[in-house]
Amino acid sequence: MEILEEGLKLRRKGEMVRLEVGSNADDEIINFFNRHTNVYKDDIYKFHTYLNLSSLWQIVSNKNFAHLLAAPFKPKVLPPFDSSEDIFTLLEKQDVLMYHPYESFEPVVKFIQVASKDPDVVSIKMTLYRSGTNSPIVKALMEASESGKQVTVMVELKARFDEENNLIWAKALEKSGAHVIYGIKGFKVHAKATLITRRKMESSSSMHT
Repeated sequence: MEILEEGLKLRRKGEMVRLEVGSNADDEIINFFNRHTNVYKDDIYKFHTYLNLSSLWQIVSNKNFAHLLAAPFKPKVLPPFDSSEDIFTLLEKQDVLMYHPYESFEPVVKFIQVASKDPDVVSIKMTLYRSGTNSPIVKALMEASESGKQVTVMVELKARFDEENNLIWAKALEKSGAHVIYGIKGFKVHAKATLITRRKMESSSSMHT
């Protein structure tokens, strides 16, 4: 964690590792970059396609072209989670297999939120990869830990471009009393798994997505 924190501080001032230019880029310009940024010639890549394709979002967001866009897809909440029945009761009746992103992720969020407030839930164990800046799942885990439940979270700090968010949430989880594990050296944990243990059930409840 300390190494990653230090790396985040240096990210904006780090050495250049790659320079991308168009295939028709002037050699004089490339030499200029090479002199002033100390980028190695082997790290200069020439492309025949357009660079910085993210700028095309300016066209997509232009209202004059709105009629060319496909209708946005809205994930659906399908049975049995489309009812108001208690989510643990539903899981006692049957196994449930969900397909994301076609099915809404909302039942998974609800699963954690309900478990965090359920007095019969003993422990919550899960992995976190990308937690976001306003994660309802992390907030529910913190509430569960503060209410006396055993909360164990495996936080993958090497989630690309979300490292800072994950660091912030990991510290907040530790402060709330949760047991936080910071990944495994040499590996990157991308799996999403949750195990919730409840007193009333013969075995643990789990949801696989």
